[in-house]
Amino acid sequence: MPRLLYVPIPLPNESILSILYRCAKHNGLQRLDILSSACSGLQFSSLGLPQWYLGRAHQVLRSDPLIDETDRKKIDAIFPKKVRINGQIHADYGTCQIHWSMLRNKLALCPACIKTGHLNIMHNFEFSEVCPIHGCIYITKCPTCGKTLDWVHLKDYHCPCSYDLSLASTDVVDKSYSIVVYEAFCNGNQSFLERLRHCMMMTHTISTSKQRHTIIDFCTKISLLDREIFFTEIDKIHDLTPSLHKRALLAPFLLGKDPAIRDLAIQYWCGLEQVKPEQCGNDCPCESLPLTRKELNYIFASKEEVSNLIADNKILPIPRQTPIIKSLRFYRCPNLCNTLRNNSTIEWYEKNSAAIADAVFTPITLADAGEYLKTTAYEIGRLIRYGLIKGLALPTHPFISTTKEWVKNFNDTYILKSHLDIAINYKKKPLKQLTNVLQQGLKTRLGTHPPPTVYYRKDLPSFMSKALKALADSESDVTHQHIRGKVIRKLINVRQEDMKRLQQLKILNPKYRLNEKSYFQLLYTKSDVEKGIAWRKKHKTLEEAAAIIGCEKIFLYKHFIKNKYITPIRLSMYYLTDAEVAKCSEHFNTYTTPAKASTEVGMMVEVFKKNFLDSGLLTPLPASHPHAIRNQVTLKRQDARDALENYFLDKEVPCRCIFKRRT
Repeated sequence: MPRLLYVPIPLPNESILSILYRCAKHNGLQRLDILSSACSGLQFSSLGLPQWYLGRAHQVLRSDPLIDETDRKKIDAIFPKKVRINGQIHADYGTCQIHWSMLRNKLALCPACIKTGHLNIMHNFEFSEVCPIHGCIYITKCPTCGKTLDWVHLKDYHCPCSYDLSLASTDVVDKSYSIVVYEAFCNGNQSFLERLRHCMMMTHTISTSKQRHTIIDFCTKISLLDREIFFTEIDKIHDLTPSLHKRALLAPFLLGKDPAIRDLAIQYWCGLEQVKPEQCGNDCPCESLPLTRKELNYIFASKEEVSNLIADNKILPIPRQTPIIKSLRFYRCPNLCNTLRNNSTIEWYEKNSAAIADAVFTPITLADAGEYLKTTAYEIGRLIRYGLIKGLALPTHPFISTTKEWVKNFNDTYILKSHLDIAINYKKKPLKQLTNVLQQGLKTRLGTHPPPTVYYRKDLPSFMSKALKALADSESDVTHQHIRGKVIRKLINVRQEDMKRLQQLKILNPKYRLNEKSYFQLLYTKSDVEKGIAWRKKHKTLEEAAAIIGCEKIFLYKHFIKNKYITPIRLSMYYLTDAEVAKCSEHFNTYTTPAKASTEVGMMVEVFKKNFLDSGLLTPLPASHPHAIRNQVTLKRQDARDALENYFLDKEVPCRCIFKRRT
């Protein structure tokens, strides 16, 4: 390993590239290509390659005899480990894991940071365009020659054309949202950073925009999940494209992977009403809006129509826009607003109404709405199609949704015949003067199926209104309420086939009682609900336990249950007690197996056994050990990791990708 005259010690939150620049400068080598030659090659073929844990640059710095163990740990801490989480490569910085697409492949510099002599770690990431320390917009090109910064051939931050990059003039802007991202990274706010990445993927124009920092700020604001801020930011886009239909305006957010952002987009959709525009404005930017094929299919509500528009050259393919999603092909519709205006399937309103952020807005599924109205999800869907309940067609599951407010508005005005029958106990038929709201002129709307029978509440005679009120009072009296098995099963959150087993275990004690239709049914009481919920809180399914432990469900079964390390309750599936989950979690975090340890570094099991078990470097737990699992070779996890790290250091090759699964 080559010797250096000076090894820089990392400053707080300093980027790896900054350390390499300082190392080259203070060793009198000036440029990184010269430093690489002096160190027998530091893998400088790309910007990201020398920045990984146990890469050549890391090994040269940490193995130098000039540094002590304390400084070595500081150097180890700044180099991220390459991990694979759910099939995606991430950079593990300790506090959080950053997706590979968020790592820069081109150099970006803050002139103010250059003057201080070191660069902040946020220079490494695509989600940072403004320095959180100085508020300067990063520069990526030389102001003199106009070329992209050549990070390997910079000489003390001087471009090969001899221009001093610390003198570059750059705008100083508001850095408050850049600080938000910086603090999220330092504090390990993984969920926020993942949401920010998803939001950047929704914003396809991000790599081509001249005001890229404003789009990053926009994504940061959206990722905060503040309802008021979200509506304000979408309103700004809507003001730029007032004639653009909300299907196109909100398509990226409705189709996005983040459910929290999708819920905010659903509320905005429900509140925004647009009148059919006369024509598209001359300054409307809709013709340059990049859209994916999936978004186009949703906007036009028809795959066939999108295919026809592409064939007629009314939708044109454009070059791929953003490095975050290189594999996607993008399209633009030169006359998007007018094309949507002339589309007969697009819904317009009689007046314009702005979306208002409502804190109590809660979208619910058709099944939840059915429980509220004492009917089925199918009936709710029919009422939505007939226009009596306002509904929302979504591009993702559950595809059709409504809200509590819309269902309540229906219930305040109308009454279903099925609910009315329950109230009067099926003893009297509805009076002839009651007219079905949907009886006239709507029977053919859904083909041969007759419309649901719905009455106006104001038309009900007094005895029916009293019966409905009495039914509502009895349902609100939970002390004497008898509950059906379907309802209690959902409250306890178990499968239908598990109900009988819970009765055998004396957890539930149902009895045959008269129901509202005057025949006997197996019903439960409030006491059954309380006992069932209390039992369920203390017992976890395999999936729930795996999420708590941090392992795969199949590993939990094969490693702990199949080998009789724990004996969970067996119903239609396994249920683990809290003590069993804690026991498995402690074992999983303390011990490992040859197969698990080798998989984490991409090594074959046979190679692992040959180098560590057969050679005696690692000693398995004896069969008499209380934490030993039968039919399994059990190793201490920390010993296995230390042995693997020493193995790769001796090999002087970068560590292979570590596999993890985020639950």
